[in-house]
Amino acid sequence: MVILHNKLFAILNFNLSIKKCLLMKGRIFMRLVLQLKSKKTEKKYKFSEYFFALIFIIPYMEIGIMNDLSYKKNGLYLPFIEIVMIVLGFVFLFYYLFSINKNPIGKIKMKELKILLIHKVIFDMFLLARIMFSENLLMAIFQLSYITVPFYFALIALLIIIKRNINIVNIMKIGIFYFTLYCLVAYIYNIFVLKIDLFSTISSRLVTPGGGPVILGYTIVIIISLIFIIRDKQQSIKYYLQLSILIFVSFATGSRGSMWPVSLLVLIFILQNRNIKKKIIIINMLLILVIIIRPINLIIEYVPRFGMNISSDSARVYTALNSLIIFSQESIDKILLGFGVGQFFPYQQWQILFNPYISNIFYYKGYPLLVQPHNTYIYLLLESGLLGLILFMNIIIYCIRICLKKQLPILRNGIISILLLLLLCFFDSLLVIHPASSSQLWFIILLVVSLKEYDLKNEKEYILST
Repeated sequence: MVILHNKLFAILNFNLSIKKCLLMKGRIFMRLVLQLKSKKTEKKYKFSEYFFALIFIIPYMEIGIMNDLSYKKNGLYLPFIEIVMIVLGFVFLFYYLFSINKNPIGKIKMKELKILLIHKVIFDMFLLARIMFSENLLMAIFQLSYITVPFYFALIALLIIIKRNINIVNIMKIGIFYFTLYCLVAYIYNIFVLKIDLFSTISSRLVTPGGGPVILGYTIVIIISLIFIIRDKQQSIKYYLQLSILIFVSFATGSRGSMWPVSLLVLIFILQNRNIKKKIIIINMLLILVIIIRPINLIIEYVPRFGMNISSDSARVYTALNSLIIFSQESIDKILLGFGVGQFFPYQQWQILFNPYISNIFYYKGYPLLVQPHNTYIYLLLESGLLGLILFMNIIIYCIRICLKKQLPILRNGIISILLLLLLCFFDSLLVIHPASSSQLWFIILLVVSLKEYDLKNEKEYILST
């Protein structure tokens, strides 16, 4: 009986071991299948990642024939790049509606984006209702398109990315590469072709399409904040090279709204580094360098605009102050509802007449003002009133709330990108006067907002850090 019991026990153990082997082989096989599927998916969506990443450089396509094809008639101006965005937007929408959903776990993103869309539609409907009582309705519609088209273009592109399960992190990485490459090419072109000495005088600045050097400088700030969110420690050389190029070009733009935030971002990055020994060494080295070479004086010597006070830019300062005085003196309906989009600042007319000899100043009730206030909040306050400004801020606040819900600290850093955009809106009318730059910035912010934990969870090449 004992021998029989032992034999039965041995047979059972043998069967169990066979089952375990089969189970292990089955798991290994499933892993191989999943790896093959992932490789196929990567190959399948490789082109789409490169394609959608082009939105990162869409403002810099406004050159040559693109500018010549812009609509300029009867005091109305519609950039050709915006016409392209409208056409592409309808193509994207058609593709989105009839494409197959390949992202079963993207429902959370879609729900958040739907709520964000509702906030934006309410804002746009308010602006549309207001301009129905405008003296120049056609001009108001053109100007309204500067505000609406970029957002919806960026949103439809993102909806396709989510629905087709295209890798958001890869789009960000490729987009950052595109943008950094453009900055490098633009700098080389300025030095060797245009023969501009970028650090010789206060007025020396990088020549670039897409809103000029100032908006390029502001965009560099947002891109650097994006690099900190998805920084890749396995490719440190590429990471630090991109960062170095962007910092250098930021100073080449001569924009204080770029140089100051970039310097602050670099300091935050050093302090956030979790390697305490490395952090202490870097801080001590920086302190020694500050004592020895006095970098602020050195920077001011070679980049004079870095040390200039904001108050030195008198045109922007008196435009902001005069705008607030005008706003306070208007009737209650203008205070609440504004003058209507495109009905106060004559930006479109100036764009048509633009040349170095045309003044960018106009007068309202004796107050001198710039044709655009270089301040998003002042612009919206006068053209859409208090209600319009509140509705606009509601959109941004909802984006911040989405980021606050994220569990991974590195994803919550997306708030930095949004807060930086809010800060930069004090220095220019970023989201209301330049459609191409606006679509680029909205696309980046929407990517940051939609980035979730599972977008990074299975990415071996990304090492998350707090």
